[in-house]
Amino acid sequence: MNAATRKAHDVVQNPWVNLACTIITIASFAWFLYDKAQDTGADSAWVPTIVFIIVIAVFMGMNCYSFRVRRSLLDFNRVPSHLHRVNHLYRNALSRVCGTLYPELRIDERTLEQEQLRTLTGVCSHIAQTYGLLVGVECQTTIKLLGQDEQGHYCETYARGSESERDDFSLKKYRVGTGENTGFDRALMLSDGTEPSHFWSPDLSKEKDYRNQRQRFEKWYRSTIVVPIRFVIPEKRGRKDCADDIGFLCVDTLSRNRLNNGSHVHLLASFADQMYNFISIMRRTYRLALKPQPQPQPGAQQSDSHDGAGASERGEGERA
Repeated sequence: MNAATRKAHDVVQNPWVNLACTIITIASFAWFLYDKAQDTGADSAWVPTIVFIIVIAVFMGMNCYSFRVRRSLLDFNRVPSHLHRVNHLYRNALSRVCGTLYPELRIDERTLEQEQLRTLTGVCSHIAQTYGLLVGVECQTTIKLLGQDEQGHYCETYARGSESERDDFSLKKYRVGTGENTGFDRALMLSDGTEPSHFWSPDLSKEKDYRNQRQRFEKWYRSTIVVPIRFVIPEKRGRKDCADDIGFLCVDTLSRNRLNNGSHVHLLASFADQMYNFISIMRRTYRLALKPQPQPQPGAQQSDSHDGAGASERGEGERA
């Protein structure tokens, strides 16, 4: 796209230009009907008036929808920049801790944990902004990591896209697998493979038998998607130990009926897969399963050295 075409493209997409064109079109059509009414006389003037009202209603409805679609497309064009930043954060963190760019750097466990938390907090921020652009309202993204104590399995907040008053809640450990938190329990249920494992609700107030240990959760969110951060071993599918579950990735919003169970679920699941890989590298549970190289036999080395010595002696004898 050259400079002239780009300029024309920007002018056409400008909402004020579109609004001006709409007003001019309506005014022109109104003038046309008024002129026709003058020609036909007062007795039949009501016909152009009704036609004008109907046409204007349809025209305004179509234009309002057109403005909404145009705005959505403009917001969608900003999504790739956030996806790019997410990958930047992962790349930069792994380059630092793996010694790709800093081979002399040596880090301890505390520094490694700080790097992981800083990276995942930044990732959550960009995910929240991505969903904000897609659904048109403010969203929050949260990572919850799984743990286990004497009472069983639980999850607790590890990182958020932004600070939230919900972190002041006294309860920190949310039970998993006990029925006390419907979203986490359903998200852990294995899918049939055609769709990601997830929990989705466009309106939590309409969920039957929904339970949440966070009291008055509707103060912070009314619609949510929860996906597990996990890897399912295909060969073990159907067994209790078939999945390596690290935690959950959640996105929520105070607005109802904004999040869908199609593209929004798949997008969040793709982010969760990235997180699984990153956390596994940072926890050093990933390793290259390299096939060991064959080592030369000691006898062969000794034979070779003897042969070399004999040849040297023969050479010295010949020279002598």
